[in-house]
Amino acid sequence: MDNLKPCPFCGGEARICKYHGQDKYFVVCELCGASVGNASATRDAAKNAWNTRYEPPTPGGAIVPAGNERLRG
Repeated sequence: MDNLKPCPFCGGEARICKYHGQDKYFVVCELCGASVGNASATRDAAKNAWNTRYEPPTPGGAIVPAGNERLRG
């Protein structure tokens, strides 16, 4: 099992794919087709690239627009 996070765009399941005839790997969402955009030398590197996410600093992960300081809690 590769322990891939769900797709950050649609929440779909992701899988690691081998790049066409090369020893390189990438991750793609099976639902919407999103991918990291580049191939990695190993399966682990592809997994790490996919699982690396920006974590918003606000509670619950909500992105608060500038000027709405009262929403930051």
